[in-house]
Amino acid sequence: MSLFASISSSEDIVKRDSPPSSRNVIWFDTSHKIPQIKIFDNLKNDWVVLNTDDEIEVSLIPPSSTSKIWLDLSTFTFKVYVDEIWKTVGGNSSSGGTGETSLKVGTTTISANPIELEAGSGVTLQADSTSNKLTISSTGSGSVGLPISANDVTETSEKQFLSASKKAQIDGNIAELASHSQRLSNLENGQVTSSDEKVKLNALDATSGYLEDKLDNMTIQSSGGKLTAKTLDGLQSSITELNFLQGVNSNIQQQINNVSGVSNFRGVFTTLTDLQATLNPMAGEYAIVSNGSSSAYYFYYDSIWNYSHETTGASSINIDSGTIGILPKSRYEKQDASETPFTDISGKITSTNMKDALIEVFLKSENIKSSVAGILGSPLLSSDTLDQLKTKLSTLKINLAQAITDKGVVSYPYNTLEEMTNKVKAIPNVSIQGKLKSTSKLNITAPRSISIQLSEPLKVEDIATTVLQYVGNDTGVVHYSAEYNNGEASSFTYDPNGIIFDGFMNIKDKWNYTLTEVELDSLYETEEIDFSQFVDFSGDLTVDTVGKLASFNGLKSTSEVIKASGDISLVGVESLDKINLITSTLGNGISKLAISFDSGLTWIAYDGLNWINLNVDDKTDFKLKGMNKSVVDTLTDMQLSIARNESNTIRFAYYLERPLYSDVAKNDKIELVVSMRGRNELTSTSFYNYSYDNSTKILSFNFKLNGTYTINYLDGV
Repeated sequence: MSLFASISSSEDIVKRDSPPSSRNVIWFDTSHKIPQIKIFDNLKNDWVVLNTDDEIEVSLIPPSSTSKIWLDLSTFTFKVYVDEIWKTVGGNSSSGGTGETSLKVGTTTISANPIELEAGSGVTLQADSTSNKLTISSTGSGSVGLPISANDVTETSEKQFLSASKKAQIDGNIAELASHSQRLSNLENGQVTSSDEKVKLNALDATSGYLEDKLDNMTIQSSGGKLTAKTLDGLQSSITELNFLQGVNSNIQQQINNVSGVSNFRGVFTTLTDLQATLNPMAGEYAIVSNGSSSAYYFYYDSIWNYSHETTGASSINIDSGTIGILPKSRYEKQDASETPFTDISGKITSTNMKDALIEVFLKSENIKSSVAGILGSPLLSSDTLDQLKTKLSTLKINLAQAITDKGVVSYPYNTLEEMTNKVKAIPNVSIQGKLKSTSKLNITAPRSISIQLSEPLKVEDIATTVLQYVGNDTGVVHYSAEYNNGEASSFTYDPNGIIFDGFMNIKDKWNYTLTEVELDSLYETEEIDFSQFVDFSGDLTVDTVGKLASFNGLKSTSEVIKASGDISLVGVESLDKINLITSTLGNGISKLAISFDSGLTWIAYDGLNWINLNVDDKTDFKLKGMNKSVVDTLTDMQLSIARNESNTIRFAYYLERPLYSDVAKNDKIELVVSMRGRNELTSTSFYNYSYDNSTKILSFNFKLNGTYTINYLDGV
């Protein structure tokens, strides 16, 4: 089919980058760099490109050649030059244009009726207004009844299709189109040359660019159209230091070696022969040859020792003021301990040199150690080291203090042996049915009530208590004890639904519910129990039908934070010696402690190396950074002094975690051991009073005067 016939038979011209749905259109394919004109070939069942190089002109303005079909890009329609004007042919364009239904050739209008172009020629021209086609038919030697093809038309010397000038113009256009086609092909294949050249760094560089784009601007920079090196690989000197080399014209090390005027002293020799026998002398070195009364000076140059001058006589040098620097050890004679004089101004050590003095001290210490072991006896041995003796003596004092306390007189391991002896004398010759306990309160502010929860009820006449008050003067050690019974609950900030004080600081695990009698003496029911509130429980239920109460054991919370609501005063405390955390953990139970020396503004803990801050209100942070019992109990007075920083207050915060009901995490008490200047004396009853509630087993003390008090009391067993 000819191009004209294809255009005439198409319903529409479609411009897009993908095939149109209708096959009876001309497709202006924009998916290529150079758009292509395509029609659908039913035989190939595919879109094919029309060869339009010689038949069609694609432009926004009319072409110079009127023999071609013009694709007008301004209206996107095909046009032919007829009757000295460009007229639209073919189907509608994508913008909605329509083709002509008739053409005018000269003065003749060609319409739907066939018109014979030349009388007797058998060739007719007919316009179909329905299909918008122009048909040329022949009844002669051509294809009768069919549109005339190019093969039916022959150019002769008498009948020329175009003038010579038009043919020359066509040939020029063909050559120009061929040039354009080649250039377009080069564009599509990437064969582009340009004076604006770009570069790649190497074969692995995926992107071309200007040379300036490839610079890192650190080692090399572009400056004023030139490349400037800013640094060198491996360079360690600065530009300023390199500039110091300006003017150097030979080997630097050789120049240094040749520098004159700097002399190294080689030493003093007895004879010139001895000097000349020295190995590897260096140019510029000097030496002295001395016989005791005169000294000759020699300088080494030109490969020999050259005489310079001589001096006579001798002069002394003051080592302290006449010399500078440090004399190397290789230049002076060393002495051992036996040559080092020793004098003991106390007269206890009689040796006169360091070696003998050390031996004398060692022998005396061994004699003292053997004497102590012999006097005290087992388990001390004369062969024990000093550290072993110290450990055994400490254990003996601890056991002795406990034995005295068990007899009803409170005693501590830090008491002297004389004090313990006096305490033994104070042991009454009576039988005590119970266990003697003690608690101390440091620097309380009156009025202050202290309640003590006893383990077992005692009769009023069986209650044995003494109250001691710490008073000034001597230096002593005081124990402060904070227990966690109901009487202490008011001293803490905590969640009452998560914590209970029952002689311990414990996560609450017992819950009481009211019983209602449904049937007389046979059936009871509890108030509604919301089991969704429990994370774990034991399943035990205790029923008290008399008290109309049911007790259920379980956990509603697995972790809690308890903070002291007030400070412990450290006024008058010289040193905070030790902290003992009495706690019990079992299974997955966790107990942690934090300390504040600024009334709770900040909280700290020791991580084994340093004191660190933590947020006690953040359970995760408290659990991670808080101190367990092993850390607390091993804190030294020096570490506590650093943390205290001369503060006069201290308070504690606690973290308890009990994931399962079967786990254990509870605190018994915390003890402070502090050093104060003073001693314990019996407190006047005018400073306090006490009472005992046999039903609740609570011993209550009311103090009327500020101070530090220790309460000794007997608890039933």
